[in-house]
Amino acid sequence: MPVVKLSIDRIERLTREYFTQDKLRSLLMRIKSETEFEDEYVYVEVNSDRPDLMVSEGIARALKGLLDKELGLPKYSYNNEDLKLIVDNVSTRPYIVMAVVRNVEGDEEFLRELIQFQEKIHATLGRGRRKAAIGIHDLSKVPGKECVYRYVS
Repeated sequence: MPVVKLSIDRIERLTREYFTQDKLRSLLMRIKSETEFEDEYVYVEVNSDRPDLMVSEGIARALKGLLDKELGLPKYSYNNEDLKLIVDNVSTRPYIVMAVVRNVEGDEEFLRELIQFQEKIHATLGRGRRKAAIGIHDLSKVPGKECVYRYVS
């Protein structure tokens, strides 16, 4: 099972709740996650079938549910983008999904966790990138209004 390193401070900010180590350990045990603490971080062993718990935002959402602070799935708004996805015949990974995410604010810790989340998805659900892979790109550096998905050797 994957182990993720998460900032206790980020979890507390996202939940608007202060946790002692014992309280956080107890709550995380309720979602079947083992924990170890080191300085300002908690290492959480997550079931592979719960990829949402591989990042602080997912842990915070689960904790808010356990604490009856916020229940159910969050509501996200979306718009169609003026961006075209061109897909060549790629037999190794024949499916692709693309999303443009705007107005994301984050610090270095957010970025570290996002990259860790990406790598854990690659290792678990993606089967070492054989079945799935995630790319995170700066849209301002993508020339034009077309993205092309093709096999590159």
